[in-house]
Amino acid sequence: MMKMKNLKLLLLSIILIKVVGHNNLKIQKHIRVSTENSKNQFKVLKIERL
Repeated sequence: MMKMKNLKLLLLSIILIKVVGHNNLKIQKHIRVSTENSKNQFKVLKIERL
């Protein structure tokens, strides 16, 4: 009985890690895109000031 419970917990945690990892990739991609956008805006601001 105890082994089955542990196995289920292990499977759940693996699934959870996979899902969270997938979401993390999406979030990282989003952050990268937004930082790129802000860098570009900063460059534009610098150019406009000159």
